[in-house]
Amino acid sequence: MANRPILITIIAVLTIIVAVLFILAGLGIAIGSEFLDMGEEFADIINLGVLAGVGLLILGLIMFVVGYGFLKGWTLFWYIGVIIYAFVVIFAIYTIIIGQPISVIELVVALVILFYLSRPKVREFFKV
Repeated sequence: MANRPILITIIAVLTIIVAVLFILAGLGIAIGSEFLDMGEEFADIINLGVLAGVGLLILGLIMFVVGYGFLKGWTLFWYIGVIIYAFVVIFAIYTIIIGQPISVIELVVALVILFYLSRPKVREFFKV
């Protein structure tokens, strides 16, 4: 196996850190929404909070596994990473269009990661 490129290590560790934050946020939102006692008129909002929390939890778990796969250099996770960062690019463009200029940072980061994942040494590490 080729030596792991240092930036892959950095991307993997940052992905794992973000994954842990998503997992904690998802648990906090899902569990916190369950304990809110706001009456029947807010039941839909509480259910939406639980759904959002579970969604963040699932996304966090996926990101954690992707980060671990990046550390190990597993081929499958190169493909999953490319797909995830391609979605991030699409979402960032959408949010820029609807008036969130701060998403330019997200767009640039995702494009740089996609570019880096396409480099020959990185592809060699992932056996792609």
